Amino acid sequence: MFSPATLKLYWKLLRSGHHREDYGKEDIYQAGGDFLVNREGQILFAHRSQDPTDRPSLRNLLDAVDRATKKTE
Repeated sequence: MFSPATLKLYWKLLRSGHHREDYGKEDIYQAGGDFLVNREGQILFAHRSQDPTDRPSLRNLLDAVDRATKKTE
């Protein structure tokens, strides 16, 4: 159901005092991601997560912002 990396992250969060959130009937298997969208609704950067621990690096996000701002100049 969850990858070892996800279970490790959840264990670390629980040990540090975070509490489990009750999401009601929401789909806990839904994949997330990180997106950069401009004011016109165009997707400038998309990182579709493979699991909850799969996140883009800060460097990748900042590079995407830099590329987006250079296109508008």
